[in-house]
Amino acid sequence: MPIHHLLYRCPLCNSETSKSESDRTSCAGCAAIFSRSTKSQIFVQPKDSAPYLMSASALMSRIEESRTEEDGPMEVELETLRSEVIYGVVSDYLPIHCDGELLGYTEVVDEQNSGVLVLGETLDFVDPNTNGTLHSWDFGQLSSLVISSTAIQINIRNEGLYQFKLIEDSPKCWEDSLRKAVSQFYLTQGLEVFTYQPVIKTRRMAI
Repeated sequence: MPIHHLLYRCPLCNSETSKSESDRTSCAGCAAIFSRSTKSQIFVQPKDSAPYLMSASALMSRIEESRTEEDGPMEVELETLRSEVIYGVVSDYLPIHCDGELLGYTEVVDEQNSGVLVLGETLDFVDPNTNGTLHSWDFGQLSSLVISSTAIQINIRNEGLYQFKLIEDSPKCWEDSLRKAVSQFYLTQGLEVFTYQPVIKTRRMAI
């Protein structure tokens, strides 16, 4: 996964980062540079201080924390996120064996057509030519979401598993934005999401 897809916003100042290189990205705001290092480490080069190494997970956590602080816990207005995608449906699962032992299963994805995935008050898949909505789901219909290096898979209750292969944008940005949308959807019902993996689960908020 390109480093920009992980650090789609700057962990230091929360500005957008560039998409120019797969193993290096820079901040448009504070001019910090982030480079891929070894063992899941990122080499951080702030503009006006000494460089240092930091884990990728710690930097991604900073992004999530800064977005939460910026938006506030009860904010319900969501920014619109739009990405070009290739839409697919998971139609089957094939077993994976090694030396006669079952290791797991891999999805068979039937890619159907390209379009635009739009995150707003609902999650919509839109025809890029007519701008007509082909599919629309509210956030209560999402039962799980998983990302890979290039795609996001979303399980829709009573429908099945869909895959949206992102043409350029960050799967991590989509995962964080969808988690925020799902969380706010349930907050309006007095519920909090306490886990997103392997499925989304909620509980009644303490009064």
